[in-house]
Amino acid sequence: MQKWEYCAIGPIKKLSHGHYPELVRFTPEGSKRSRIHSPRGVDEDDMLAQTIAQLGEWGWEMIGCAPVSGGVHEEHMHIMYFKRPKQ
Repeated sequence: MQKWEYCAIGPIKKLSHGHYPELVRFTPEGSKRSRIHSPRGVDEDDMLAQTIAQLGEWGWEMIGCAPVSGGVHEEHMHIMYFKRPKQ
């Protein structure tokens, strides 16, 4: 039976020194969070495109997208979910 591993990329946080999407890997032990760093000057749309392309290179396939609320005064954002076969 095929087994899968899963991850998600969350809303990109815009910081003064670059854009940092959060990558969350889901494991039997719990979630593992990390940031994917981009060079200074890369805009949010380009960073998201680069992140999705990199996940594809690593063998991840997008399986869904879900809206999340950033809070009362923030705009709605989305989280993208990915899977790939376990090795």
